[in-house]
Amino acid sequence: MALKLVRGIALTVLATIVVAACASPGVGRPAPEIVEPPQQQQVNDLATSRPTPTPVPAPSPIPPLYAKLRIFVTSENTDQVWVLDGKPNEPYALVGKISVGRLPH
Repeated sequence: MALKLVRGIALTVLATIVVAACASPGVGRPAPEIVEPPQQQQVNDLATSRPTPTPVPAPSPIPPLYAKLRIFVTSENTDQVWVLDGKPNEPYALVGKISVGRLPH
């Protein structure tokens, strides 16, 4: 009975803290920036001036991130670590198996 009372009080205190934290005003939003409309002369200048287009370079082929990749995979069924080698755009090849005991990770 006392444990239920202590647990109830603890939950009440925790709920009060959460509600109080959520109800606080916190940091307010920044004041909105007042933007004045541009003068008519500036609008005319913007309408008549055109930026010169910048040439876009042709995309270069992306080189592979690696020439050869070695991966170690644990196998809990066989209690081994399998060593795999791979190259870009090729399947992985099994290089070897290392016995390591129960539940390798």
